[in-house]
This record gives sequence, C-alpha cells and structure tokens, in this order.
Amino acid sequence: MLPDSSSGDFVIVQYTHASNCPALSFWFDVVFPAGDCDLGPRLDALLSALEKNVDAEFAAEVEMHIREEYSTYDWIMEGLLKQAGFRIDDAAYDDNFGAAYLCAKQ
Repeated sequence: MLPDSSSGDFVIVQYTHASNCPALSFWFDVVFPAGDCDLGPRLDALLSALEKNVDAEFAAEVEMHIREEYSTYDWIMEGLLKQAGFRIDDAAYDDNFGAAYLCAKQ
C-alpha cells in the first residue's frame, strides 16, 4: 500500500486522466532515484545549499517534507502514472530530486 501522500497523488493523476487533455506534464517535488543507494550526502548538500541561498527556516521545512511527507522513488511514481492510464513519453530528474514527466493518455 502506498503512503497517504502517494495515494493522494494517484487520485490526482486519475482525475487528470479523466480530463480532455491528450498530453500532460506532471512535476513532483521530491522523487528519489532508485539507483542511488546513498542519498545521505546528496540530501545534506541540498539542505546546506538551501540554508545558504534561502534561509535556515526554509531548509528545515524541506527536511521535514522529505522526512515526514512520504517522498518516494522514481519507479513508484512511474508506476503510478502508468497505472492511471498514461504513457510516459519523457522523464527528467534534476539534482535536487525534482521529477518532471511528459505523458500522453493511453
């Protein structure tokens, strides 16, 4: 079973599939790459950069989001989109764990 956050994402993706748009873009704010077994150093670097470039409060909010709001792995998000009836035409992942998917209805 998916955590509440992922279940909520799935409901939104299903609802979006019911719209009349033939192609859609999705962006998820925290998606971990499945092939990266040691995320700690990357997460530490992200949080340090946020603290330096934004502020400590924002960095703490991002850390809480990652820790408590059930961020997930790329293969789960891709499966969620496919299960909702989308074909993934392109997937892009950034260094800060963002994920963008260009999808079309199947």
